[in-house]
Amino acid sequence: MTTTTLRTAPPFLPDIARGLDTSRPAVGAALSAGELGGLASPLVGRAVDRRPRRWAMVTGASLLALACALAAASPGVVLLGAALTVLVLGKVTFDTGMNAWVADRVPFAQRGRVTGMVEVSWAGALLLGVPLMGLAVAWWGWRAPFVALAAANGTAALAMARRLPRDAAPAATHLRSRLVLTRPMVALFGVVGVLSLASQIVFVSYASWLRDAFGLGAAAVGGLTIGLGVGELAGTGTTTLVADRWGKRRTVVAGAAVMLPCCLLFGPAEGHTWAAVLVLGVMVAGYETAFVATIPLVAELTPKTRAASIGVALGTMTLARACAALVGTRLYDRAGMDAVGVLAAGLAAVAVVVAVVGVEEPDRAGSVVEQDHG
Repeated sequence: MTTTTLRTAPPFLPDIARGLDTSRPAVGAALSAGELGGLASPLVGRAVDRRPRRWAMVTGASLLALACALAAASPGVVLLGAALTVLVLGKVTFDTGMNAWVADRVPFAQRGRVTGMVEVSWAGALLLGVPLMGLAVAWWGWRAPFVALAAANGTAALAMARRLPRDAAPAATHLRSRLVLTRPMVALFGVVGVLSLASQIVFVSYASWLRDAFGLGAAAVGGLTIGLGVGELAGTGTTTLVADRWGKRRTVVAGAAVMLPCCLLFGPAEGHTWAAVLVLGVMVAGYETAFVATIPLVAELTPKTRAASIGVALGTMTLARACAALVGTRLYDRAGMDAVGVLAAGLAAVAVVVAVVGVEEPDRAGSVVEQDHG
């Protein structure tokens, strides 16, 4: 549900633009401004390291409810951008607490499987959440999904406050710990950012592409998004099954390598609806495989400052998504989906190289060990 909240706006960007009587690039700029809320992720991570994880999850869901209410009431792109900023901040807060909670309780050797199971929610958002929001947009207008999501997130916040067990306060040694960046960490954060940029420039463009190239409406775009959800489910399933055996780093490399040729096939797929959806779905599967495999790596490189490390990774991802929302909409409007695909493919290639050369993998005890780079 929190993931559906984050992913509702981009697929219906043309509907929001029409509803607010403005251009698609203007709404893209609002999305970009909203993503900047995630730049607070490092501060959020430090705060989560000093508080029970439960606090972060409840606070995050509450912020998501507030953001959706503001978005539903927005008379123009300025308030919409402010609402999306609060939305991203809420999602970052929730995800930081949730991923730190998992890392606290699951050994690294099994964490690829568990993280993959948790991240099925991303696929669920595209398989069920976004298609339902598409129907809501088609029937009642672009504000309807935000009204429903405000109620759903508010209910979730109350339920978590009442039902989640109270976790222990952080130890004093953790309170004094500070995140110290190393070369492998910088490389890993770079991979997270580049992968997110590649994925998001496609994600903010694909709905406009499906409408312009194939003449589809909001409900049809929402329905075809199920194909992307299948791709994400395949990606999370791949990580769940193989990341602990292959190694998380190799899984990141494999996923990014799958993205590269798919992005170059957007042009040839134009004019063939199902081919376009298939290419998009396989690209999403590659991204999801790679991204989910980065999560246990980020959390384990600094066990005493897990949430701070997760916060920096989410901040990097957010900055990339902000750039993508701004660049992707303009690049598509000026040069089409071919250009978007070429840029995304180049970014995927960069992610492969940096992951192979710079990223290292902790051993089962949590210390970093050198791997061969073959």
